[in-house]
Amino acid sequence: MDNIKFLPGQLVEITTNSGNVCDIYESKLLSMDQNYLEITQPSKSGVFSTIPTGYNLSLKTNTPYGLIQFNSKVVGKNPENNSLFISLPQDLTNAINTTIGSNAMMKKACKFVTITSGKGGTGKSCFAINFAISLAKRNKKVVLLDADLGMANIDVLLKLSPVYNLTDVIRGAKTLEEVIIDGPGDIKVIPGGNGLFELSNLSPQQIQKITEGLTALEKDFDYILIDTSAGLSPVLNDLVIYTHETILVTTPEPHAISDTFSILKVLISRHHCLNLKLVVNKCESPQEGESVTKRISGVIGRFPNCTFSSLGYIPESILVSKSVKNQSSFLITYPESDVAECIESVVDVELGEPRKVKVIDKNQNEKVINPFPGVPGTENQGAEKPFLPVRENSSSTFVSRLKDLFNKA
Repeated sequence: MDNIKFLPGQLVEITTNSGNVCDIYESKLLSMDQNYLEITQPSKSGVFSTIPTGYNLSLKTNTPYGLIQFNSKVVGKNPENNSLFISLPQDLTNAINTTIGSNAMMKKACKFVTITSGKGGTGKSCFAINFAISLAKRNKKVVLLDADLGMANIDVLLKLSPVYNLTDVIRGAKTLEEVIIDGPGDIKVIPGGNGLFELSNLSPQQIQKITEGLTALEKDFDYILIDTSAGLSPVLNDLVIYTHETILVTTPEPHAISDTFSILKVLISRHHCLNLKLVVNKCESPQEGESVTKRISGVIGRFPNCTFSSLGYIPESILVSKSVKNQSSFLITYPESDVAECIESVVDVELGEPRKVKVIDKNQNEKVINPFPGVPGTENQGAEKPFLPVRENSSSTFVSRLKDLFNKA
């Protein structure tokens, strides 16, 4: 336990019982040293709260070792970062051992990931499919939810013929578990419904059908990947803040980059505290992917309360087009291809493993490289264990907040 790590971007739940500030808030970890944690200004339902220096609080967060909870105090502020410094227990290891011991029966919870893009045509859904299959190859239980209720296409891309889909869940004819179908590579798929109205138009009873289904699913899966429509509708804009992380898929095309900047502007202006990851698709070279990553990371770097990292790049490849036409996964059909290697590298980074891509040099020697050396957010990726949330009760933070979102809407 001596090497316990709190990772930047981790969600932190704060409970205060001092003075007039008695509530439960959300924050994110910015940095840590021997004695203090620096966290973003706590908020509740998107509204920031001022917690004075000297106030006592209880902090709860997830680490690779389990759910950690301990009492602390606000000892200072950083106006430049709009952040707070809170004290760490002198005997942190003992506090951690005590907390983990009291939660020894808890299971690892499901990780909810939103996959989105600023515009259509970035290959977002194709990425989501192969990303899911690669996770499944690492013995992760994965379900891919097609949440593009207007132009759902995951089933088409995979040549699946679902009898039921999300429409049947919304109408109350089926549960979410009943519409799940088997996909390639040991993944599960929840088909969307073409021509459906947006989530914002659903009744509370219809939303409850979805959230109840997600609650039932999370105990059986490691990842629930939510493939959204391109761009952000008002409700999906809020959806991003409640998932554990958001993967933005873009391409080197100027209009795709411009749309990515637009979506980032909206997200950051509304939420301030986000866990964003970037994938640059359809790159002609690693250098092109690196250039796009640097441009986007430079913009996000102006907002210290947002956690940003690069998952990597995926090259332009005729094999992707062939697999789309054949309604198959390129990771399965062309497992030794460069594009398949890059997807595997993206998942390496997602799981906290060393980033690796195989290339052949001019002497026909194979070697493994980091495709983005020196790009902010990619140094030493995978050196630490990934953030693994643990189950706190029968309803995940994501599902419970999703319920609150639609009850409020």
